[in-house]
Amino acid sequence: MKSFLTYLKLELQSYLFRLRWLLPIPVFVYLCMHANDYLTSYLAQIAPQLPNRWDLLFVVFGDQYYLYLGLGPLFIFLISDLLPESNLGQMKLLRLKSRKKWWLVKVCTLFILTLFFLLLLLSFVSVTAYITLPGTTGYSELAQFEPMFLNLDIRFFVKLQPPSPAIYFTQNFGLLLLGFFSFGLILLLVNLITDRYYLGLIAGFSILLVSYISVSLSGPPSWARFLPGVHLSYVQIIPFRYVPLWQSFLYWVILITVTISIGLLVCKKRDFSALQDNTEK
Repeated sequence: MKSFLTYLKLELQSYLFRLRWLLPIPVFVYLCMHANDYLTSYLAQIAPQLPNRWDLLFVVFGDQYYLYLGLGPLFIFLISDLLPESNLGQMKLLRLKSRKKWWLVKVCTLFILTLFFLLLLLSFVSVTAYITLPGTTGYSELAQFEPMFLNLDIRFFVKLQPPSPAIYFTQNFGLLLLGFFSFGLILLLVNLITDRYYLGLIAGFSILLVSYISVSLSGPPSWARFLPGVHLSYVQIIPFRYVPLWQSFLYWVILITVTISIGLLVCKKRDFSALQDNTEK
């Protein structure tokens, strides 16, 4: 266990303290400003009700364009070089003396990076909301009269009694965390199998594209619920949730379990000592 934690610490130090983690700052600032302008300027022209701080969180963490055209590609880029291992990484693996521990360290590193990415975004949105919008414990007037403008289920306050804003946001945050983590695992698995950095990057962007298409389909068809996009956030482009929330969480748990298991099987058959450093290829 000590060797596992030591290696995990080294991995986190290696990947977190990189200049590339400064890249989210201007992106997050832009998204916060754009979402705030949407609430205070654009919606003010068509809906007289006032927003509050919760609304900014609902917009940034629920808007499909933000997720698929901004946050998703940025996240995939940030974690795309977790594999393949460099020569130094292969030396660490030999010292760890366990393929299983090595893979699980990679998985834990990815999860922590995913959580860090979303918490960093949350901190920027929270500060912006605190500065620019009034604070209340419940839903705003805007949310109660025009929920679809804030990525809330359109049936809220009419046919369905919504959970508290904190619970709703936590549910949506949990879906995003598991979804982004799953996308990262697929990228890791492709890199593990192919030893090609760019193939994992392509796989990551492809899964984002498939997810976006799945929430853009008209209807949507019944088979769309087997695609990841339907489960990435509480509601998608269609402003109501037609898949039970528990099914979405179960979907991600199954996908994560299968991906991690396949990775363990691949690790057992790999000769890591014979690998070349592919990071420059």
